[in-house]
Amino acid sequence: MMECKVIGTLHNADIQTVHELLRSMSHSPVDRIAYHEIILKDPQRMRAPPKVRLQCPLPTPVSVRGKDDVLLEEMTTTKDESNCSWIMRHEGAPMRSSEATALPATVMEVLESHLKGSRGSIEAFWTSTMGLKLDHALMKDGNRYQLEHDDFDIEVLICRLRKLPDPMKPENAKYLVHNNFIVEIIAKSSKKDFREAAKAVGSFAEQLVPYVECQKAA
Repeated sequence: MMECKVIGTLHNADIQTVHELLRSMSHSPVDRIAYHEIILKDPQRMRAPPKVRLQCPLPTPVSVRGKDDVLLEEMTTTKDESNCSWIMRHEGAPMRSSEATALPATVMEVLESHLKGSRGSIEAFWTSTMGLKLDHALMKDGNRYQLEHDDFDIEVLICRLRKLPDPMKPENAKYLVHNNFIVEIIAKSSKKDFREAAKAVGSFAEQLVPYVECQKAA
């Protein structure tokens, strides 16, 4: 699977406007999301190493404003150490060809699989079994919008990011990585049509200007 992505930032003052715009475009209800996210790297790969991203869904709060309102509540998590479900994403290095460089979105190959286990067993798995090292860990919470643009399914995430002092304890998240919201615009495609998917992502991102100025994901 190929993934085409751009990222940007959204000021707090504009969140309601962008939320209403995206909700009007979406073909399904807005999802409230929260993830404990661990980013790993292979210490043997020196240049542009592929990433392994582990994501564990967390309980999300119920909005006191109703299901269609914008995300503004503070996220909290619970200490659930038992049998968590994890998504493991193997992310290849971004394509660097002259053709890919000219596209408006970053293009990379992504493979996803699913794991189940406690936080402790997952940590032992990546260190002992896979030989990977921790790069950083985050708690991510926000909204997910799903829509269609130029014949591609587009996913838009608007999230807060919090760094974790202890990578295995999202309940101890202390501070925001960024004072504003992070915006990710993503389309998935086959190897055959990633060019069109990247152009669709870039074209959709233009519709969020001037509220969000996106750039290719690193």
